[in-house]
Amino acid sequence: QDGKEELEDLVDKARVWAVAFAAAVVEAAKRFFDWVVSGDWMSWWPFWRPDRRLQRLIDDADAHPKDPAKQSALLHELNKFRCAPRQRFFDVF
Repeated sequence: QDGKEELEDLVDKARVWAVAFAAAVVEAAKRFFDWVVSGDWMSWWPFWRPDRRLQRLIDDADAHPKDPAKQSALLHELNKFRCAPRQRFFDVF
């Protein structure tokens, strides 16, 4: 029976490793799915929707009104657009 107990011990260890590996795969898949759903994976693409980037900069600048770097980044991005988005932004004030 010594061999049988040894075999059961090996099977239990293999199950533990299989469960740990499956959990790691599920976690990696979940992180990948969250990354794809977040939409940030296309931020490097030059034709990425600029309104989305602009909205994120506006939100960031509103959250930190005294941070000159964030305000400057917003104004720099606003200068890239035609007048309509700038007018739409400054009409709020």
